[in-house]
Parts: sequence; structure tokens; C-alpha cells
Amino acid sequence: MDCNIIKNNIYSCKTVYESFSEEKIDFDIVIPDYCAEAVKILKCEVQPVISSKTIDGDRLIIEGICTVNVIYIDQQTGAVKSIIESSSFTQTCMLKEQLSAYRIKIKMRTSNVSCRLQNSRRISVKAVIGIAAKVMGNAQTNIIESIEDCDIETLFDKIEACTYVNSGEADVRISGEMELSMPVVDIIKCDGCIAISELKVINDKVIIKGEAIIDCLYTTGETINDLESAQTIIPFNEIVDVEGAVEDEVGEAECEIISIRCDIADESNMINVEVDARAVASAYNHMQIELLSDVYSRSFEIQTQTSQINIESLSDNIMFSESIKNSVELDMEDARICDVALKPVIKNVSYGDGTLIIEGDINVCIYAVNHEEYRFTDKVVPFSIEKAFIKSDDTMRCEAVVCAKNVSYTMPNDTTLEFKADMLFNVLVFAENKYTVIDNIEKSEDTNTCFGSKIIVYYADKGESLWDIAKKYHTSVDIIKRDNTLDNSIVTESKMLLISGN
Repeated sequence: MDCNIIKNNIYSCKTVYESFSEEKIDFDIVIPDYCAEAVKILKCEVQPVISSKTIDGDRLIIEGICTVNVIYIDQQTGAVKSIIESSSFTQTCMLKEQLSAYRIKIKMRTSNVSCRLQNSRRISVKAVIGIAAKVMGNAQTNIIESIEDCDIETLFDKIEACTYVNSGEADVRISGEMELSMPVVDIIKCDGCIAISELKVINDKVIIKGEAIIDCLYTTGETINDLESAQTIIPFNEIVDVEGAVEDEVGEAECEIISIRCDIADESNMINVEVDARAVASAYNHMQIELLSDVYSRSFEIQTQTSQINIESLSDNIMFSESIKNSVELDMEDARICDVALKPVIKNVSYGDGTLIIEGDINVCIYAVNHEEYRFTDKVVPFSIEKAFIKSDDTMRCEAVVCAKNVSYTMPNDTTLEFKADMLFNVLVFAENKYTVIDNIEKSEDTNTCFGSKIIVYYADKGESLWDIAKKYHTSVDIIKRDNTLDNSIVTESKMLLISGN
């Protein structure tokens, strides 16, 4: 077949790896000689963070740091003390195939935490770290762009796509102060999360605006009753270099805390806060792609080969705040609440009938003093958020992250705790579309099927496509329009058409 087939490569989003695995953490913490000995473990918190995620050939290498904060009772004074220790871990995953411009997403959870005193200076810690990893990027696909120098008729479908461009990372340093109502004696623990409130894509850059929400538990004296807590919100801006990003296109970003340092300032009622975090931003590019969906010839029979293209693209990034109120029942009468920390976890995100539904749990961590005894309890409260969101795509997939700020609480009676918080949601809406395209054309061995000057009378029904009629009788849409004085490519009413072969 003497035809000039012009081919081109397009890049489309594709997920090549998605799995969940577990990593065991098992090590001992030794209390230094210059610190007080422990007589009782009150609380053990295990917080994993990813320090690096890289791809080497067909391997995904995940490196992380697991920080353990143990809160215990001082054997000598009975005061609340804490000690922090870190342990590193590495995990290697095999990828199905190699892509260009990778985007790696990691989510982690902690379970089965076990902490016990081996002796007054040695603490044994065990936990299981769950790691959910996803790798997506650009897959190269070969398509036919045009056919020249022959009488093959072509039909291209024009589609709108928002494909992945590239991503970039940046180290973020957030600094601030936490002003307290009374002097600080000792800082027991610091915790926090980062919420992104706004992002903008410009040429080769993504601008991130967000807040670091930091909670601090501290003592103001030598007795257990001198335990207090405070929260501060530190705004920040960061610019992430993303090669290939185009202004005003779609973008996404996330920011994860690596470490938090809280130190008592020269003024004892002030705490200096330093947060080290890592920001990852990605850009997606809106574009139009023409895919060859059908062909035929007026001179000879042809055979085609088809392939399927899967394009997964980010169609929207929604950021909103929702106020949540709820209550939990406590088994500690006459208790004075020192701190309430909310740690929301998203379990499912779904979309249907124009409504975005987010379901999850809120881990309510309560620190309290009850009859000169330090008490800690965890309660789990389910939540469900529904938000109107109109999208026509039926193949959507949603991902979400959540952070809680402005936590307040009251105790209407001795056994009930009522809390309220602003939940900050960042929802990514992905669409996955599948297209069948022609990627190869060959001449059939059948005899010539040219109609020559023969005229065919065809009775067309309303709504029929001239393309289908032209393909059936080996002519062209333009010839049918010319011979029958038609303007549209769709038959608007039932009528007789004259079909000629030239």
C-alpha cells in the first residue's frame, strides 16, 4: 500500500505500582544516667515519616524514620517525663514497568504498638508500620497522526485530556513561636500536621500556601497537676520547581512533617517552634488529542489493528474546611483534662449522584489528671462528610488527606467530653478514560472494490451518520454531501440519498 502514514508519540498517565505492605519496628530505648529513672509507662507514640523515595531502574526504594515518644513517670519525684528516640527503615518494591516522569505517593499508618519497661532505664518498643505506595507517571503510546498520499478516509476523535507533566520536591523550614499563659518547666511532647490551603501553577513552578498546626504538651511545675497544653498555627509559603509546569494549569501538592523541635525560649512563657518538612508538587497539563478511531478506502479493502489507551488524569483539586462536633464518654470521674488531640484518618472517599462522600475515624487522644494520677485514653469516633460536587465522568477516583485545627472541648458532666474542630480537607479527583485507537493499517488481499461510476440509491434513516454510509459504499462524506446538497454529517430526517463511487 503506497501511503505515507505519519506516526507520533503521546504521553498519558498510568499507574504502574500500587500495594500495601508492613514493616516491623523493634528496638530498645535506654534512658540516660542524667535523666530520672522510669517507674511507669504512661504513653508510647510511634510516628513514621518518609525521608526519601527514589526509583532505581525497576525498583522503588523507600527510606523512612520512625520516631518514638515515650511518656513515663519519674521514679524519684513522680513527675511526668518523656524521651524521644528514632529508628530508620528501608523498603524495596519491584515495579511492573518503567515510566518517564514518575510521581510517587506514600501513606503510612501505625498499628500494634507495644511498649514495656524491661527495667528502670530500658524500654522495649515494638510496632508495625503499614506503608501504602503508589507510583504513577507518563506512559509513551504510539499513535497514527495522519495518512497522506492515498485515498484512505480517516475519522479522528478529539478528546480532552489532563495528563501528568512532572513533579518536584523542596525542603520546607517553618519557624514560629508559641506564647503561653505561664512559665514552662519541661516540654513533654510536640506533635502536628500540615494543611495546604492554596496552590497556583506558574511556568516551571508550583506555589504552595499552607499552615503548620503544632500542639505542645508541657509542664509548669513539679507535680502531675501542672500539666498543660497549647496549640499554634504557623502560616508558610513555598515555591517548588516543577519542570514543564504551565501557568494556570492543574496542580497538586502535599507537605509532610519530617521533624518538630520545641525549645523553651529565654522568656520562660514562650516556646520556639522549628518544623522541618518536605513539599512535593506536581503539574498536569490540559490538552487536546486526536485519536484515529476509524478508516476505510474507496479503492481497496484494508485491515486495521487496534490498541487501547488508558489515560488517568487529575480533573480537580478541592480544598475546603468543615466544622465537626461530637462527644465521647469517659470512665474517669473528677478528671481534669490537660489536652485533647484529634487525629483524623480517612477510610473511604466515593462519588455518586453529584455528591462527594468522605468517611473516616477521628482518634481522640485525651490526657487527664484524676485523683493525683495521670490518665491517658484513646477514643475512636466515626465521621462522614457529604459535599455537593458535580462531575459528569463516571470513572472518577478520589484521594483525600485531612488535618484538624482549632480544637476546643468542654465537659458538661464528669463522664462526657464534647469536642469541636475545623477539619481541613484536600481532595484529589482523578478521571480514568479508556480509548480504542487504530495503530496499524494494512492492505487486504481482497480484490478491488471500487464502485467506479455506478450510482446507488440509499434510503437513510433520521440520525444516521454519513461516515457510516460512506464507509459501507466505499465513498467519502464530502462526495455524499456534494451529490445530495447536504450541510450536516448526520441525516436530520429520513430521506433518499444518491451514492456514487467517485
